[in-house]
Amino acid sequence: MIASTILFGLILAAPLGAAVDAENPRPPAAEPPEETNGSFPARPQGPPAPDPSLPDRVRHTAIYYLNGFATPVGVVGLEGVERVGRWFELTGGLGMGFGAAGSEPHTGLGHALQWAAMPRLRLGDDHGGFTIGAGISGGNYADFPIFCGENPCTTNPYPVSYFLWSNFEIGGEHWWSGGFAMRYFIGYAHAWCVSNPCVSALTNLPYFGYGIGYAF
Repeated sequence: MIASTILFGLILAAPLGAAVDAENPRPPAAEPPEETNGSFPARPQGPPAPDPSLPDRVRHTAIYYLNGFATPVGVVGLEGVERVGRWFELTGGLGMGFGAAGSEPHTGLGHALQWAAMPRLRLGDDHGGFTIGAGISGGNYADFPIFCGENPCTTNPYPVSYFLWSNFEIGGEHWWSGGFAMRYFIGYAHAWCVSNPCVSALTNLPYFGYGIGYAF
């Protein structure tokens, strides 16, 4: 009798417990997080920023506009410079001689043209330094009176002869990062007449000048 009573009570309690569980369901167990080992996904990287400690681009060639007194290329001209190694540079130029240009009323380009070539030792760094060089030049040269005194200086035409010159000079040179270039120089020239007849012009002359241009 007692056993029948207990069994009957369990049968009645079972549906009641199921209803309570349905009204208050247990939350599902949380899944364990994935292990990341302390690392994060790599972010895409852009181009690296320029390093300000890197040196400027090394420039080896320059073109100058020259102006001065009795320079190897004359009163005005153009000069090209090519660096060879660390210590040397080769130069060449063309210009117009003042005396030859004024020797006749209407002179051609060839009559007044002067040329020059000179290797130079360059003591400094990529941006500039001290230069010393020796070279040759040539062109028509006139017996032009530099100091006129009481005599007129424009007696025209007057004779010219072809001269070769040996030139020795010292100077300074600067090439900036943006490409602007500048040089200045003083020198001494000695001439030999190589045509016939030869005018009695000065054959020993100091000279000086400057150049501005672009290095690339």
